[in-house]
Amino acid sequence: MKQKKRYVGKILLILSLIFFYLPIVFMVIFSFNDSKSLTHFTGFSLRWYRAMLQSHGMMSSLYITIIVAVLATIISTIIGTMTAIGLSQSTKRVRQFITRVDDFPLMNPDIVTAIGLMLLFITFRVEKGFVTLLLAHIAFCIPYVILSVMPRIRQLDPNLADAAMDLGATPFQAITQVIVPQITPGIVSGALIAFTMSFDDFIISYFVTGKGVKNLSIMVYTMSKRVNPSVNAISTIVVILITILLLIINIVPLVRKKETETSMTMQPKKRWPKWVGAGVVIVALVVSLFGMHRVGNQPYAGQTLHIYLPGEYISDEMVSDFEDQTGATVVMDNFDSNEQMYIKVANGENYDLLIPSDYMIERLIQEDLLQKIDQKKMK
Repeated sequence: MKQKKRYVGKILLILSLIFFYLPIVFMVIFSFNDSKSLTHFTGFSLRWYRAMLQSHGMMSSLYITIIVAVLATIISTIIGTMTAIGLSQSTKRVRQFITRVDDFPLMNPDIVTAIGLMLLFITFRVEKGFVTLLLAHIAFCIPYVILSVMPRIRQLDPNLADAAMDLGATPFQAITQVIVPQITPGIVSGALIAFTMSFDDFIISYFVTGKGVKNLSIMVYTMSKRVNPSVNAISTIVVILITILLLIINIVPLVRKKETETSMTMQPKKRWPKWVGAGVVIVALVVSLFGMHRVGNQPYAGQTLHIYLPGEYISDEMVSDFEDQTGATVVMDNFDSNEQMYIKVANGENYDLLIPSDYMIERLIQEDLLQKIDQKKMK
């Protein structure tokens, strides 16, 4: 009977792994497909990777996603860890109050948090863009870090910091050299959760960003209106980067353990930690992806053209050719309905070119939200 249960358990585990990982394998395979088809593999080709690299908007969204995720993870981890350590030294009433407040963002639906942050930025007239996107990500990542660090702190002796200071350590040394090493696993797990939440977020990012600043989730959403296999290519790149990161996280502790064992018999040498070299390699890969510059006669280099249109009327190839010839950067945002577009424009979002429907054009004119086209420049 026990053997049958184990057999059934193994089958369920295999089926679960197939269910979760087969779509990823399918996506990776079809990122090398020669045609646009997502059901028939017609031949091996790198055309969608070339299209991805030529799409400045797509590469910019990947760059913004990585930068925001890394910055939000670092800042939220520091703030969350400091808050958790401070709570451990606070009174019971203060600790309970802050814990309840910390639970609200975790329990609230993302749409509620997104609308709340959007209204906050609008109320204080904060221009939406990279800064608001980063602040929003830091705000919703901090509770996850606190939630991961607090259980580790509860396991510590409450007199540990006092004992360290009695032995001559300063309060800062007691925290950084005594407490932090003891709670490092909780800090690492909190940082990983924060990075994952930031990298994967769509709803909150969609409501708090502006000025053409888009992360990868928003970019994929706007590209879902039509078949674009370049999404498979950029998703495959993300999977590779995440896999490398996971390998580093799992291999580094094993390497350190071996170094610790050998250091007991040999004189330890001063050298850089292994993770520094791995980090340099990843940074070099990211820089190589985004470090390409356009060359040639570019009369509008440094200028940005912001376009807001329904669906995707303009192909990525046309945008790339336009940017290569002029040197200007094209930032395209897409809206699903005129009402969605109206909310952004009415809240102060500025665009160089807007493509609404006829009835919405009349409304925007009546509310003085459109400028007349200068015919002298239409040449």
